[in-house]
Parts: sequence; C-alpha cells; structure tokens
Amino acid sequence: MRSGLRAKFTRWPPKYEVIKAAKREMKVKVGNQKFEYQCAICEGWFKQKETEVDHLIACGNLHLDPAGFIERLFCSQEHLQLVCKVCHKAKTKADREAAK
Repeated sequence: MRSGLRAKFTRWPPKYEVIKAAKREMKVKVGNQKFEYQCAICEGWFKQKETEVDHLIACGNLHLDPAGFIERLFCSQEHLQLVCKVCHKAKTKADREAAK
C-alpha cells in the first residue's frame, strides 16, 4: 500500500511546483544539461537527478497513523522542499533519530 501511495506522489502537482521554483538555467552547459536546481538546505546547485523532494514534516508511519500519513504525503507546496540527495539522507537520518 505504501509503495502505491508513493507512486501516486510522484505525479502530485505541488511536487512539480517545488521543483520548478528551485530551477535555473545553467551558466555553463554540460552536455545536454540545461537546468540546475538549488538545494533548500545547503543552497548548492545540482542536476535534477541529484535532488529529491522532501517533506518538511516527515510523513510518519503508515501502519500507526494511516490518515495522518496520507495527509502529510499529499501536502501543499509550502510543506515541501527540494534538497540534494546528501542533505536529504542526513535530514532523514536526523528525523529518525529524533523520533526514537
């Protein structure tokens, strides 16, 4: 069930608005790459495949709070941010440690 919900999130319109807001044209083009995206945490610029959309408030546990999980997963643009994969991994780890 969780993977099905996550698959639906990949097409969630606010997600694309967050990506669009963090986008700029590359100053020096590399190959076919035309755009780069700014991480909301470290403020570095990355290729799109090096970034991920992160929820400011963790979605939580589907099994313990299904309604809350779905509500937080399909949130508005204000509750999402674009981050590089390194920052996303560190933030997720910190969130999990804080939840323990």
